[in-house]
Amino acid sequence: MSNTVKSVKIRGIYSTAITNYLLKNNFEISCMSEEQLKRFNKKKSREQADNLIYDKEDLNGITIHGENADEIISLFKKEFNDSLFKKIETGSIFTGLIKKVDQQNKEIYVDIGKDKLGVLSLKNYWGYLRENEKVLVQLKGETKENYILSNNIRLFGKNLILIKDGFTKVSKHFRKKEEIETLNNLSEKAREKGWGVLWKSLAENKSEKELEEEINNLLKLEEKIIKKHEKNKTPMELNKGLTTWFVEFGKESKEKLDKLRKEIVPTIKKHHTYKTAGYQNLVDFCEELMKEKVKEETIIKTLENTIFKRNPKIGNYYKIIQKKSNNRDIIISGKIEEFDIKNKKIVIKRIVKFEGTYDGLNIKKEPEDYIITTIEEDKEYIEHSYFDSRGNLKGKYFSITSKMEVFPFFARCNDLEIDVIEKEGNRKKIDEEELKEAVEMGIITKKCEERAKKIANKLEAK
Repeated sequence: MSNTVKSVKIRGIYSTAITNYLLKNNFEISCMSEEQLKRFNKKKSREQADNLIYDKEDLNGITIHGENADEIISLFKKEFNDSLFKKIETGSIFTGLIKKVDQQNKEIYVDIGKDKLGVLSLKNYWGYLRENEKVLVQLKGETKENYILSNNIRLFGKNLILIKDGFTKVSKHFRKKEEIETLNNLSEKAREKGWGVLWKSLAENKSEKELEEEINNLLKLEEKIIKKHEKNKTPMELNKGLTTWFVEFGKESKEKLDKLRKEIVPTIKKHHTYKTAGYQNLVDFCEELMKEKVKEETIIKTLENTIFKRNPKIGNYYKIIQKKSNNRDIIISGKIEEFDIKNKKIVIKRIVKFEGTYDGLNIKKEPEDYIITTIEEDKEYIEHSYFDSRGNLKGKYFSITSKMEVFPFFARCNDLEIDVIEKEGNRKKIDEEELKEAVEMGIITKKCEERAKKIANKLEAK
């Protein structure tokens, strides 16, 4: 660790646990709320932050960006190793060369000097476009086949984003009317030059001088980018963009976060698990009871009984969510055939409607086939059994996952890529390369890889 102060602003349902963890690892926590100051016995906190951590939209994990994001992620990988760590790089600006204009799909294929072509929408262009014509483009995202590009340029600063021909907006985290007014006034110079300004929450409590200087630096950066682009004759990156990390917490990671939180305030078992499933008010109420010295065992038993009192029910539809490393989550939905409340075991049934092939098994899929899917809390795989319309078993497929979380209306886990299939009584592992690739990309940890392989080996040997 360097001696430089590494400050982090943290918001959301994981804030107390993560604050405790980062303080133990020599980070400084900035912009602490009154409640957090009281919890951590601090009189005040730094008003400026270099990094920001906040909840993902689905509450199942966090988003991290800032100067020390990679260092924070390295720490998290050691402690929360059943989680998925996804790094998204957007906003890099390139000189690109047009390789193909697809008039039918309204797309332009652009060489940006990377391993695959970028795709740019034709809708924003008028007139005739020629192959090998030079274009200024920005990276918006990535699919397996292509990079997704835009010609609506954004420039990313620490505290703000400049948006060409765009709008000016202040982060919802700003509450003070005077501060919002100051930021809008600071935006005027950029607006005069055709830029909108999106103010990040990291701009909170920063001096006007610092923010004005940042705007000026970004406007100078635009000039440098344009000059480079005009000189370039080949595809080339002109400016690095924004790096954002997304962490999908596994069940065990949430349990570790529970322990970290419990060191600071009363915390029930499965605090973060139930908060991510929409039971925030129930959890808060239970923890108020803990403060009143009600036995934790009694509270947890009552909470579980309340949550699972009426659901799941046989015949109802149930959803299983597998969080994938490629951001394309698998959602399996079927009717509940069986529910064992003691073990939180759920069996769902799906009827096949169309012809096709079962993934991994290379067995024909036919209408009126049915699939029985079995999950159980804390189990580290999902079992799919495929039957024909007469009830004859065609094959089985085991998806290796993090420990399963089971709730009344849905279940959730992280998919670990490697799988096991059973065909004609014989089992074998598949998709080992996908697991290896996810580990090399830093999405799945080495420790999690070892565990996934061990589970796959056991299932294969049965």
